[in-house]
Amino acid sequence: MTSQDNPYTSSSAIEDDHRSPGEFVRYDDDASSRADTETDFSMDTSSEYAVSASGRPVYGSPSIASSGSDMSISVDSRDEIYPYDSISQRAAEEKSEASEASILSFHSSLDGHLFRELYGRAFNSQSDNYMLPADDVEHTRLDIQHDLLKLHLRGLYPAVDLVRAALSPQHSPCPAVLDIGTGSGRWVLEMAMEFPHAEIVGLDLAPPTLKGINNIPPNCRFEVDNVNLPLDHYESTFDLVHVRGVELGITDYNVLLYNIARTLKPGALLLLIGGYPQLVDENFEPLPVALEGQPRFTWIQRVFGEVYSALLARADNAVDSKQFWKKWLADNPNYEDAVFKDEYIPICPWEKGLDERQTYVAELMRYNFSTILYSYKPLLLLDGTPSDVADQMIENAIRELRELKARGYVRWTYVWVHRTLAPWVEKLETPEFLEPVPSVYYTEEYKQEKARVAAQRSASVVGQL
Repeated sequence: MTSQDNPYTSSSAIEDDHRSPGEFVRYDDDASSRADTETDFSMDTSSEYAVSASGRPVYGSPSIASSGSDMSISVDSRDEIYPYDSISQRAAEEKSEASEASILSFHSSLDGHLFRELYGRAFNSQSDNYMLPADDVEHTRLDIQHDLLKLHLRGLYPAVDLVRAALSPQHSPCPAVLDIGTGSGRWVLEMAMEFPHAEIVGLDLAPPTLKGINNIPPNCRFEVDNVNLPLDHYESTFDLVHVRGVELGITDYNVLLYNIARTLKPGALLLLIGGYPQLVDENFEPLPVALEGQPRFTWIQRVFGEVYSALLARADNAVDSKQFWKKWLADNPNYEDAVFKDEYIPICPWEKGLDERQTYVAELMRYNFSTILYSYKPLLLLDGTPSDVADQMIENAIRELRELKARGYVRWTYVWVHRTLAPWVEKLETPEFLEPVPSVYYTEEYKQEKARVAAQRSASVVGQL
């Protein structure tokens, strides 16, 4: 498919962005009973991480050894990873009235319980919302996802000129960057190398494993926190905040946008990035979650549909939040000049005519998808899917990807928006209820079969009482 054939590609966008045809770019600018399955992974916290003045565990320049479920983080010097002039130290000293709730969120970490086991995978113990693991396997996948998105964008971030201006030494001698949902920490490490004069902070529910990383830049650090709690201890601290793929762990994304605005300096920049569970086919039509044998059926969309249903059933995440980003940013008095950009990436190297870089990106996406399917298995099991059924669906989806039978694209949305120069405004009004449009398309036959199976399971449970 050429750029002329692709309805989601803007020729002017490609020209402005120095991209070659076929990169699937569309611009849309707008200036306007779990207790039985869980155990704790404990960490001896006496020497494994430094603790900031606010009670926060702080990781920086650590050496990490991981074996099975045991993880140790050692540091050579508290001053090395936690210098006096660090963001955390300044925030703790200057913002003494910081929210107690956010500080208290670290207490469970301080007594050593950073991870819990669920169906054989290690998960964070700070929040039950985020239902993807925090182990080496998942962090390796996140590294691959980071690489493919970087290759696709040809860089670590969109809005290159705006980011570089925000972090210019002329703009600020020591600019500060926050990465919310840092995952494996790769974005933080590479940003620290690209901007050695800036201080880069990675924040997540669990520390990154940093497996295989020997030399960590001195200007970056990692902190454990739950961003569903207030971030007022970071008020007016950051020149840039980067948020990528955190929707599954967020209770209220609109509230998060207000809290992030409070951490930004006036005029600073926010980057939002998120992928979608709905895949589209080679004609950019939604692939249905369907029964096997129905037209356009794919196992990969079937698994994503099951995952999406499981997330909706939990009702503790913001899986549908991206469809409201434009409205929420427009209504938020703390932001201005939002720009939205959608990109479509092949889910595997099925398409002819891709150049070497595009083919490699598609290969990495195939690996990313093949791995995340198993990362989603604990969620499916909690939702009631039998283990053998989950395994069969996942294996069938991986076979589709391997044999290039699944032809389609995954959509990623990129947003950049500025913090206004005016003082921060708190969200005071009663939240407006917005009914989301389902992010995934299900056939009627599938919905009927799903309802029948659910009723059958319910009757079976009642019969056992």
